[in-house]
Amino acid sequence: MKQSLPQLALALGTILILVTLMVLMVKRKLRTVYPLFYAFLIINLLSAVILIPAYRYAIGQYFYVYWTCSTVIMLVGFAVLYEVFVNILKPFSAVINNRLAPDLQLSEFVCIDKDAAHLVGK
Repeated sequence: MKQSLPQLALALGTILILVTLMVLMVKRKLRTVYPLFYAFLIINLLSAVILIPAYRYAIGQYFYVYWTCSTVIMLVGFAVLYEVFVNILKPFSAVINNRLAPDLQLSEFVCIDKDAAHLVGK
């Protein structure tokens, strides 16, 4: 199926933005700080490069190619979220290592247990 000019321009613009962002990350040495995000950009770039010809020349298989690429991008996206949250929470290493959470959870459990026992009539 032939793509219209706005569709093609949008796809090529996406590729241009991804390549620009990857070059900036390499120049600013952020590739080593955020390796999963850089991999996410590479996967998005490969997905765009694969999907453009698939849409034009293999419309019957485009459905399967699109959903396969989307699934991989989504799974890597979860890893990127984890990477970003770990980097944001580095100053709070006790939260990451779950040192403070057991005390909090235990106190909540005791309060809930007392309330539940009171409601049952014990």
